[in-house]
Amino acid sequence: MKRTLFWFGILLLAQACQTQTTVDDFALGETALNGGNMPAAIRHFDAVLKQQPQQERALVLRSKAKYQQHDYEGARGDSQLVLDINPAQFTPDDYNALWNLGVIHNSLRQFDKARLYLNKAKQADSTDVRIYENIGYSYLQEHNYPAALTEFEQAVRVSPSAKTSFYGIGKVHLMQGHFEQAIRAYDQAIKLDPNYAAAYENRAAAKYQLQDVAGCCADLQRCIALGMTQVAEFQKQVCH
Repeated sequence: MKRTLFWFGILLLAQACQTQTTVDDFALGETALNGGNMPAAIRHFDAVLKQQPQQERALVLRSKAKYQQHDYEGARGDSQLVLDINPAQFTPDDYNALWNLGVIHNSLRQFDKARLYLNKAKQADSTDVRIYENIGYSYLQEHNYPAALTEFEQAVRVSPSAKTSFYGIGKVHLMQGHFEQAIRAYDQAIKLDPNYAAAYENRAAAKYQLQDVAGCCADLQRCIALGMTQVAEFQKQVCH
């Protein structure tokens, strides 16, 4: 009896140690991911998944780490596995997996597939501005300007403080040659964030097209003050 209890105690201790190791690896993986050390993050999540192959959160985070490493197939496989684990139950990890798959397919320029996953995510949470923006940019890449504009405009209705959505509206108008409308959208983005360098850069381009050289140069100078030195050459050409 004592011998049986002894081995039972050893077994419980081993299981507790294994659980603690898994918890430690998960925490270390998250720390590495947040710190930009993707190889270390992947190693720690590998260790977690070796013990718990269907740990959805670890799969989601490993997918993100693989994406940062440009391992798109590995990232896609991890996120798809999350969706396959328990299709009857939709969890926050399933939502994040849909988001991951949308971003991955956009990066692969597989825009129809990207929108398929992103629209499923939108059905689950219609308040996530990032979803509208990513769908908008997928349409923008295809030069489907009306569809892109619809997504960005929906985004600002959902969140009037979404500076990046106003930036998206400006981008659509700029690419269509609607320069005054583009400037109005960038005005809104800059109103929300006076240090939004990319909005100043694009507003400068729109002003230049309208022959507002003074306004263009003022925006370019603001870009440089904010650290966007790549506009310096254009500034030299335009501003005397």
